[in-house]
Amino acid sequence: YVTVYTDGSCIKQDVVPARAGAGLCWGIGCDRNVSLRVPGTQTSNRAELYAVLEAVLRADPYRALRIYTDSQNTIRICCHWAPTYAMTGW
Repeated sequence: YVTVYTDGSCIKQDVVPARAGAGLCWGIGCDRNVSLRVPGTQTSNRAELYAVLEAVLRADPYRALRIYTDSQNTIRICCHWAPTYAMTGW
């Protein structure tokens, strides 16, 4: 499997001009490591989720992916609530 560490952050959340970013770390010195500006609404929760989304989109689809995050909200959404969200068209 491939391992990626993700993180997201937002400064001045819920005020203008809030700024949110996401980061992916595939390994020390890896050229795939990246920091990204989060599109849309600028919050820390969106930044954490965006980091995971980008990791999935950028990963090799033929290899298992292990994602590390420090966001309990992101873990709950992806591992527990996603089936319910999918049934409601999320």
